[in-house]
Amino acid sequence: GIVEDFNAALRWMGVTGTEDATGKTGGAMDQAAQRAEAGMLLLKRAVEASANGVMITDALDPAHPITYVNPGFEAITGYGADEIVGKYAADFIHPDDLEDFGRLAERLFETRTGQNVARMRMKDGSYRWFEGRSQLTDDGHIIGLLRDATREREREIELEESRRTRLLLS
Repeated sequence: GIVEDFNAALRWMGVTGTEDATGKTGGAMDQAAQRAEAGMLLLKRAVEASANGVMITDALDPAHPITYVNPGFEAITGYGADEIVGKYAADFIHPDDLEDFGRLAERLFETRTGQNVARMRMKDGSYRWFEGRSQLTDDGHIIGLLRDATREREREIELEESRRTRLLLS
């Protein structure tokens, strides 16, 4: 989890104990670690409280398996984390949107950020439109933020069909 990741980062930086420069415990290093841990826990709570979906994948693995989804993702899609973690995100993308999804992956490795709109298969088998923003992290993960854009997309399609009908009738 996030706390374990933070502790691993501290160990990587050479912070193995809580002694300050004088050898006393509870010094400035311990206070800084406590503040950083509290900040990480606050970020975790914010991600878990978001109504938007958050998905993290492993960019170092060629299959880019999903490693985390937040409760917002679960609520939007109907999938529980245990049903989707370890799977490949492209397996849930509508076949007609896979080409653009592949281009998103290419852009991520070139620019480290990307945006796309694609249909994603829900647990009930239906598809919904999602607007996604992704970022490649320095440690080899892709963080994807997903917003359900189905209503907006359906309105755009209806307006385009209405426009075409008017052109045909005129």
